[in-house]
This record gives sequence, C-alpha cells and structure tokens, in this order.
Amino acid sequence: MTHLLQVALGPVQGFIATARRSRDLWFGSYILSELSKSAALSLQRNGVTLIFPAPALSADLEPDTELLVANIVTGQADGMDLAAARAALDSCREDVALRWRVLCDKALAEIAPRLHSRDRSRRLALIRDDVWRAQLDDVVEFFCAAVPLSQGYRAANDRLRDLMGRRKNTRWFDPYLDDSRLPKSSLDGSRSTVLMEARPGDVADVRLARLRIGIEPAEQLDTAGTVKRVVGRQRGFLPVARVAAAHWIERAAHEKPALLAALIPAFDGLVPDGLATRLQGKYAEYGWVANFPFDAQLLYPERIDAEEGKLQRTFNLNRRNWQLDSLGKSVQQLRSALGPLLDEKALGRPQPYYAMLLADGDHMGGLIDRAASAADGARAHRDVSRALSNFAQGVPDLMATAGGACIYSGGDDVLGLVPLHRLLACADGLRADFAHKMGPVAAAVGLPAADYPTLSVGIAIVHMLEPLGDVRELAHRAEKMAKANELKSTGADRNALAVIAKPRSGSEYSCRVRWSDGPALLRLKQWAADFDRGALPGGLPHELGAIWAECERVHSPKQATADFSRLWKARLVTVLKKKRLEDGEPLDADAQQALVEALCPAGQASRAALDQLLLARWLGADLGEVA
Repeated sequence: MTHLLQVALGPVQGFIATARRSRDLWFGSYILSELSKSAALSLQRNGVTLIFPAPALSADLEPDTELLVANIVTGQADGMDLAAARAALDSCREDVALRWRVLCDKALAEIAPRLHSRDRSRRLALIRDDVWRAQLDDVVEFFCAAVPLSQGYRAANDRLRDLMGRRKNTRWFDPYLDDSRLPKSSLDGSRSTVLMEARPGDVADVRLARLRIGIEPAEQLDTAGTVKRVVGRQRGFLPVARVAAAHWIERAAHEKPALLAALIPAFDGLVPDGLATRLQGKYAEYGWVANFPFDAQLLYPERIDAEEGKLQRTFNLNRRNWQLDSLGKSVQQLRSALGPLLDEKALGRPQPYYAMLLADGDHMGGLIDRAASAADGARAHRDVSRALSNFAQGVPDLMATAGGACIYSGGDDVLGLVPLHRLLACADGLRADFAHKMGPVAAAVGLPAADYPTLSVGIAIVHMLEPLGDVRELAHRAEKMAKANELKSTGADRNALAVIAKPRSGSEYSCRVRWSDGPALLRLKQWAADFDRGALPGGLPHELGAIWAECERVHSPKQATADFSRLWKARLVTVLKKKRLEDGEPLDADAQQALVEALCPAGQASRAALDQLLLARWLGADLGEVA
C-alpha cells in the first residue's frame, strides 16, 4: 500500500518572528530551514519520494547547503503499510532532534573562543550547563500525519491536510518544571536564561565577551535564543544599519570617495573588540556592500555615543581615562574621520530608516488543488514544488542584484531587507520573477489565466532601532493589507504592493497599489525620483496631508463627495502656487498641473494618490523631515 506523508516543524514564531537583533532573524530562518532539510533527507533515506520539497539532487538536502526549505515537508511512501510509514516518521523525528542538538553544539563551539579576558590570561564562564541541557529538547515542535492513497491522490491530499490541521490543534503540554527563579529570556519570557552572572573581578571582561558574541550587557537568552544569536556564522547577514545607510554610502562613494576611504582604517581599528564587523568573505553575494564593507552602525553619531558610554561603564573609566585607553583612541579616530562627511556641506547625516519586505504567493491553494486533481497528482505536485524551489533559490541573487538582502526564501514565502531607494525595483523584480516561474506550471495543469499565481508584497519602513520582532509584525500587517481579502468580492484583492511606514515619532503612513495598476506604479516611481533630485519640496506631502484632514473637518468625503473635492482642489491649487524648492525657485507650472491632475483627477479628490505621494517622500531623498 502507498501512503502520503507530511511533516511540519516549528515553532515558526519562535525561530523567525521572535527577534531583537537582525542576526536573530537571519539565523532563526537558517535554523528552521536546516531542521526542515534534515526532515526531508530523513524521509528520502527511508524510501519516501519527496514532493515538497523536490530538490534536483539529494546532496542539496545535506547540512549547510544553500538550499532553503520551508517548514512543511510532504512525500509519497510507495509500498509502505501504515506501520512502515509510522516507522519512517519516527525516524524523521529522531533525525530532526539530532540536527537540533548538533546546532546547539555548534553554538557552544562558536561561543568558546570568545570567552577570554582582555589580556587573555583567564577563561571566562558564561553558560549555565544545567539550564542549557534542561531546555535542549524542549524547543523543536514536530507534527506529522500519514494517509493511504487508496481513494486517489486528490482525496488523500485533502485528507492529509485536514489531519495535519487537527493534529496541530491537538497538543500535549508537559508540566512546567522551570523553578530556578533565574531571570527570564529577553526573547521568550517563559524560559529562564542560560547566561551566568559574572564572577567578582570578571564583570568588565564578561561584558566585553558578551559584546564579542553579540549579547548586550543586560540581555538574557534561553537556549534557543543563544543558538539563534551565534550559530550559522558561515552565512553572511547584513545588519539593518548597513541597509539603512546604503544610499548615503553610495553618495559618499560617488561624491566624496577620498573621505569614505579614510573611514576604512578607522572602522578596521574597532573590529578586534567587536565594535565593528567587517563584511567580507561570506558577504560576497552582496556586491553592493563592497564600497563600504562594515556594519555601518557607527556612521550614526548617536550610536557612537551609545557604544562609547557602554564601554566606559564596562571598564568604569571616566572620560579622561577612557580617551587614553586604546579603545577610546580608536573611537576618537573614527569620530575624526567621520566628521567631514557628516558636515552639511558634504553629505550630512545618513537617514536611519530601512524596509523589511515580506512576500507571499496568491492563488497557490487553487494551483495545488488543480495539480492534485491531475491524472498523476504526485507528479504535478512535484512540478509545482520544483517551480517554487526555482523561484526561492533565485530570490537571494535577485534581491542582492536589486540592492536588497534575502533573510529567508522557502517556497512562495520571502523575507528580506531592502534600502529605501531600491525598494520598488526589488519588490517589482520579485513579482515578475514569481510570475515567470509559476506561469508555466499553472498553464500545464489548465488553470485559467485569471487564476495564475501572483505575488503580494508587504513592506514595513522603520527606524533601525525598532525591535525586529515588532518590525516583522508590521511587515506581516502590510502583507495582509496587500492581500486585502476584504476586497475579494470586487476582484481588487491580492496581486498588490502595500507599504506601512512607521516614523520614530508620529503616525503611521500606509499605501496600497495593485501590480496591475501601471499608471499608479509609474507615478509612484516618478514622484520618488522627483523627491530624490529635489524637483518636489520635501515637506509637500505632509502639508497636503494636514490640508486633507482640514477638509475632512469641513466636509466628509463620504457624505459630500462633490463639496469635499471642490474644497480640496481649491486648497491644493493655492498651496502648490506658494511652494518653493530648496533653491528658492517656485514649483514649475507643469509640475503643479500634473500634481493637481493626479491628486484630484477629473475633479474627484483621490486619497489613494495622496498616500502614494506620502510614500514617494519616504522612498526619495533624505528623511530628515519625517524622522
């Protein structure tokens, strides 16, 4: 008898969404993919033909390959009765647990070389072995199900999906045994920290060792949090500060190359003590970081102040003694090299905002159901799987080429970071590549063209100090906004780009544009370019937003549309006539007319166009006025 098997691993929230630093997101994604690969490899070695994923080579499923695998694995077990299928799933569970323990051992191996005093005369203690071991086997969630193929592939697939849903909702809970009364993890408040308090006399050295590892002095981490923070360092991860500063660095490389070159030795001097990270070797895939291969946090004067103060407190030094210390001298050299670039006559300060991109395929359920109904459902599913894998494996290069950085790409799920000035190009590139890869398999199973898979992209624009868990939640909200399931009856749902911008202070801004709305996308790109070259006043969108709110207080746009539109157009024309560019010149008459036609087309006030103008302000030029 043949069985259809499925394994789902988690917790996705625990591995990916729970994050305080960018490396938590990167390596949480890496760990989940490594566990999923181990599950797929285990099933394959036990005679199961893989459907999701369907790698070209078995070697791609080996540990630490570049292949990224989603957390759900499906396979077909030909000639296996239920007992044999159950044995394959039990073996899979054991192999996943073994891979997790190997990753934990790697984390300890990564930590060990960094546990030394500044003078390297003593080894430092950091990890509580008893707590580490107690939490070791209480992290990975493993769900599985098996159904016979006796009634056909489509029926078995539907039954398997139903069983997995029921299995995930039927959980057992072990008694809570953590009565250690230790501080709780900063990432997971239900688990105790595995980090020891520093022994008397070692406080300063332990704090510095924590910084080398990437753990803040007051931060607490459980086993899973520690593994996420340190394992997988063979992968290159881009700190959010480097993404935020990308446009400023590009300008510096073009306009002030000598001043940018002077920063290189200043940053290099801070690398040995972990105050700066050199992005080399494993970062080769991100060609756009080559002009300044460092994490960039210390390009921001306020972050220099914060790091300097942290180290002064670590070593209990006053300002004078600190300046005489070797680390203090290195920081002062950085300040001296950075000052000329930060001058307003040069480049000014880099803006501190970046974008997190979260994308998900549309109509995938319809494609998978249609494939399951094919004459050879398993083969059709493998074709879909290979198309998804081809898309997912191409995402890192595509995003790197577009100036972004992929964190995770598994199937139709994409998570990444993008500099603001590259955001539209990166998102549009992903959309086009997804349509290109999925179109042929949709046609092969006979889907109508209107039901072909598309890609909805949600983007969160945030300050680089925003907690990463909150940023991902904002990006998830933007993704839901892009899908807009509430618009399904109108046919305007999905296949869209949605952006939510969250200033450090003030209200959020949001905008949604469908990928099929060519004029709106073209207008958005043009406005962003106009802001970037100074052809539109930077404060214009926010002034118009305030005027829109004033008009709403006079006439409700929903109850008195004509009156509202007349008032809005009159105020709009008045403001545009008075606006001046940075050089003091009035706004060009043709530009004024184009703005009026876009923001009040055919005499009808357009809030959507105003939202696009607000978003274009975020995408073009310096953000000093909105930060």
